[in-house]
Amino acid sequence: MKYLRFNVDLAIPLPLDKNVAEALPGIQLAIRKLKSYAKRINEGKPNEEATVKATYHRCRNEEQLPCEPEQEI
Repeated sequence: MKYLRFNVDLAIPLPLDKNVAEALPGIQLAIRKLKSYAKRINEGKPNEEATVKATYHRCRNEEQLPCEPEQEI
């Protein structure tokens, strides 16, 4: 089977720019819609891939603090 795959890892500075903050709900909704179509590659096999995953978290590495827990989108 052929797949269209997305891998995105972004570090966006806080506090969020107003335009970014306003766009986030729509972006998260679009990601959730895409996830509803996504399939796991090699599902149930030892080489199954995590191809239905979208999360975000607040990173605190710059403050020498632990990151906040990942939240599912």
